Amino acid sequence: MKPEIKSINKRISTYRKLAGYTQQTAAEALGIKKSTYARMELHGNPTPDMLVRLAKLYNVSVNLFLYGVDKSEKEEPKKPKPDVRLKDDIRIFAENPDIVLSTNEKNLVKVYRELPKKDKDEVLSFINSLYKNAKGNG
Repeated sequence: MKPEIKSINKRISTYRKLAGYTQQTAAEALGIKKSTYARMELHGNPTPDMLVRLAKLYNVSVNLFLYGVDKSEKEEPKKPKPDVRLKDDIRIFAENPDIVLSTNEKNLVKVYRELPKKDKDEVLSFINSLYKNAKGNG
């Protein structure tokens, strides 16, 4: 299965943004020029080595860049384990272990897990606040 070049460059851009990097900061983290990085996002021409480095930087698999899905997920989907530490109305996830996460949601979880406890608590508080407001206005 040959990956589409346009898909690769869009995925590189998407995962960079999800990870909170600018093109400049991503290029610096990879040890390349910003113009080189920008060309890679524009034309989708990363080398295999660069794909591995990008995957490590953005904490995703190389298969996500190439195919838009992790091959292991295609073969046998894994059910996410509920987080029993969730507070307030977000507990809905803990009560529904059959919920399947999208790639963006998985990336958010990966980023969340890397945060210090204080920041995690702040994120949960913010999400709970948004959820309550949406529930009240819906």
